[in-house]
Amino acid sequence: AGRRKRVCENCGLILLVGAKFHSLIGAVFVRNNFFFGWEKMEREGLSNNQMEMVLQFQDFTGIEDISVCRDVLTRHMWDLEVAIQEQLNIREGRPSVYATESRPPQVINDRYLQHVFSSASSSNSPPSGFTGLISYFINNVFSFCYNTVSSLVMAFLNLFKSNERIVTDPLRDVLSFIDVYKEKYPVHPVFYHGTYAQALNDAKRELKFLLVYLHSEGKSEADSFCRNALSDSQVIAYINRNMLFWACDIASPEGYRVSHSINARTYPIMVVVGMRWNKMIIMGRMEGDCSAEELLRRLQTVVTDNENIARLKIDMASEVPSEPPADAPGTTSVVFKLPSGARIERRFYRADSIKDVYNFIFCHPASPDRFEITTNFPKRVLYSEAKGTDSNATISDAGLQNREVLFVNDLDA
Repeated sequence: AGRRKRVCENCGLILLVGAKFHSLIGAVFVRNNFFFGWEKMEREGLSNNQMEMVLQFQDFTGIEDISVCRDVLTRHMWDLEVAIQEQLNIREGRPSVYATESRPPQVINDRYLQHVFSSASSSNSPPSGFTGLISYFINNVFSFCYNTVSSLVMAFLNLFKSNERIVTDPLRDVLSFIDVYKEKYPVHPVFYHGTYAQALNDAKRELKFLLVYLHSEGKSEADSFCRNALSDSQVIAYINRNMLFWACDIASPEGYRVSHSINARTYPIMVVVGMRWNKMIIMGRMEGDCSAEELLRRLQTVVTDNENIARLKIDMASEVPSEPPADAPGTTSVVFKLPSGARIERRFYRADSIKDVYNFIFCHPASPDRFEITTNFPKRVLYSEAKGTDSNATISDAGLQNREVLFVNDLDA
């Protein structure tokens, strides 16, 4: 018995020493992280008061990246209370304290700029056989004529009647749909509890993606989509981590209005809205029902593609040579005309390469993602990634003189 007692005491002593050692290691790790973060903030020129606020914000929100904490506080003019409340609101799907604007920012809806995913049924494909092809052709001609005539008739009738779906209380439309959805489908992403305008304003301000879902109760595909794809744990985790999720039923005035603004034709439908060129654009469009795995792949494709372009622009910005002084010899002044109508003027040394000129335009916020640079008349393509132009040619080799006007042509338009 005495021997067993000594063994137990020794084991207890070992466990106690091990626990203390583990606590010591954890404390050293936390202290090192604290000092590393503190040194980084000191290098960035933050005052002691601002560094304290960054650490307090980090404790409240659980955001590990100190740079992110600093950026959020900077956007809110170093108002700690407002910054914390803003993050908690967005995390819980509530509008931020600033999302009070009634008019949303303009959203560019250009299918050339979008990833379009469609889950059309196989019944739409042409049947095989000569008789089947004739029948398919006649049905399509009849369908086209019917849709054209009905559209003209509806447009004519709309001239003599008022809009029956005037949006009077968009917030109530959204909250009512959320209540109905939660009752029918208990497992779902975090809903944004605000209007479409508020969601757009918050997404733009916080530089987050906005995932818009429009529901049609009468569609069997919508029920399948909500029960399977939108209830999947991996899909929910991805949406909650990367996006604001706004949803509404097209039977309500708010949902009906949004469906027209995004040109929705098939339900269920999802669109991903994000920032590019300092503007909100629809980056992805997902039409029809699909599996959870396919939905996750589609969302990841849209997000990853946009992040890759943004990362590439950041990397290329460091490769663009500095602009020479106005009185520097051997320079060329270039005026670029962009597809958006914007004009950019910039000086280059004639020894700079045409690739340097291309990189400068690519890194500009108003630049398209794929483009070529051409002269006006006679038209010459100076640089195009798609056509494999010589990247070693200099501005002088291209024959550009003291002042030139060049055109940036969008290859995706």
